Amino acid sequence: MNLLLNKGSRLKSRRLAHGLSRGKLIHPQFPLPPELEKISDAYIGAIESVLCQMLPASFISALHKKANLHLLPGYFEHLDQELPLITWSHPDEGPCSLVIYLLCQTDLTHGLGRYVSDLASRWLLPGKFLAIWNSQVFNFKFTA
Repeated sequence: MNLLLNKGSRLKSRRLAHGLSRGKLIHPQFPLPPELEKISDAYIGAIESVLCQMLPASFISALHKKANLHLLPGYFEHLDQELPLITWSHPDEGPCSLVIYLLCQTDLTHGLGRYVSDLASRWLLPGKFLAIWNSQVFNFKFTA
């Protein structure tokens, strides 16, 4: 699965509110070089924080606590049917920044960042160029 996201400044408080400790919910699909360990911990933590906002609390709780593991296949099957998931921030007034989160299967991600930015430009500001400040992608697996 891949996720496009914007890092939040309240990462630690959000992760603590959901009872997560670093690296418990997801891990990289592929091994990362050792020199990226410090950076990857923070990056994975940011991804986990976004997942906690996007996915049902019962799913996150079951993954984190390793409780009700017999229910996880059903959760994953349901999640697979619901993908792609997209959420966005709701600014009160403009000018402003808009944060868009997208969760989808890995096999659907080729060119996805460009597609989402083009779609947002056409939808939000038809005929105008929309500046994209940051786009992040992470190919991961759930730890369960």
